[in-house]
Amino acid sequence: MEYIDVRKKIAELSLSEANGLIFLPKNFETATCIDDFIYQDSLKVVNKLMRQEGISIGRLEENNTSTKYYVENDITWIGPTIFIAYSFWTENQNLISIGLSMIASYLTDFFKGKSKSPKVKLDYVLEKNPKNGKKNIRFTYEGDIDGLDKLPSILEKLKDE
Repeated sequence: MEYIDVRKKIAELSLSEANGLIFLPKNFETATCIDDFIYQDSLKVVNKLMRQEGISIGRLEENNTSTKYYVENDITWIGPTIFIAYSFWTENQNLISIGLSMIASYLTDFFKGKSKSPKVKLDYVLEKNPKNGKKNIRFTYEGDIDGLDKLPSILEKLKDE
């Protein structure tokens, strides 16, 4: 699904340039200022897992001490929305696979004994190849933990379409 121009929205909000991997608030499309931002609570866990693997995911706001988090009370684990800059993807393709592997391991442990068929939801916003018009696309994965290993190849195909 086509997504708003992330770089344009960042400029409208007078935020720092988006490079690499960036956590996007769940209401990024409609936010009128950074005080409106609301992130999925799972951002904290995903950020910690990624840092353990040496993968840095940035934030749009510099001071995140007053960040608002949304906690989902459901059997479905909802991950944070992650923006992947095209230049980052082309230079670091393996990091997406490593990060998803870490998330899958965490979720397998997290759901152990809690649910027989846990559901996972992850959103990625991909900056597509600038040579093809530089549109962003949002990809939402909803499924089981085992399906996470297919995401890197799906995302790879989407970014160059």
